[in-house]
This record gives sequence, structure tokens and C-alpha cells, in this order.
Amino acid sequence: ETVTIDPIGDTPAFIVENVTVAPGTQNVVVKIAIANNPGVVGVQLTIGYDADKLELVSFADTAVLGGWFTPDSMVSENPLYITWEDGLAEQNNTANGDILILTFNVKEGATGNAAITVSYDPENVYDFDLNNVTLATYNGGITIQEAHEHSYVDTVVPPTETEQGYTEHVCSGCGDT
Repeated sequence: ETVTIDPIGDTPAFIVENVTVAPGTQNVVVKIAIANNPGVVGVQLTIGYDADKLELVSFADTAVLGGWFTPDSMVSENPLYITWEDGLAEQNNTANGDILILTFNVKEGATGNAAITVSYDPENVYDFDLNNVTLATYNGGITIQEAHEHSYVDTVVPPTETEQGYTEHVCSGCGDT
């Protein structure tokens, strides 16, 4: 299993993780994070996914955003509507990190990319003063790759005056090193 999150610089954002798995994999965890949080007390997100390839098994709050976590949807619904609200907050929550953990099963016969999206209504993300807060959204998903036997290609990198030489082994089928 390969997990990657692309860097986003200083942009406030909600980010869906990208994960690569073999066909038929069960209990695949995909995290949704908040990065460069400018400060919020209320957030409602809409989470969509490719139901032709994925079955959502569960979702869980990580408590990073604090307050009350309210799943406004059943696990079988697509899209999901998830709300965090901290009506007792005395200031903005500026925490960063994983805010939601989704667990999927890959459906039998599914291959390729299965998108997982995050979006929100601008009126539904706000700070302590009830001002709307804007964050970018970075969608992710699950790449379902056929298992294959690795075929490594060796590339010799010669030494320089400051670096030792080495041999790089890269699979020509998937890029594994």
C-alpha cells in the first residue's frame, strides 16, 4: 500500500489522501486532512466517492477540529455530509492534521482510479466571529492496480567529487524502487 499527500505550500486546504492498493483490497483507509488552518469553529464537508468501485465501510472523527462531530449521513449514503461545530469555543480552532478517516472496500473486478472528493458550501465553513472561511480542496482517491511481478531496471549513477555512486533499481511496470 502506498500513501501520498502532495505538498500545498501555505494554502489553507482540505486534502483527500491518495492511496494505491491491489484489486479486491478490503478495509482501505483514506484520510481527509486540514492544512494551514486559518481558524474555524464550524465546518460542514461533502464527501463523494466512486460507488462503482468502492464501498464505504465506515468513517470516523479524529477530534482534531474539536466540538461536536455530526455525521449528517448514513454510511451507505453518497455523498456524505459531515459537520463539526464548536458552539462553546472561546476562539478559533487552528489545528492541522487528519480530521476524518474513511474506510473502504474495493469492489470485485474494480481497477483504475476511484476518485474521492471533498467540497463545501462557502456558507458552511466559518470562524469564531461567524465570518466565512475559504479553504482550497484537493481531491484524492484510491488507485487500484493489478498485482504484477516486478521487473527492475538497474541504472548506475557514477560517483562525483562530493557524492558516492550507487545503483538505482526501478520497476519498469510500476516505478517501485
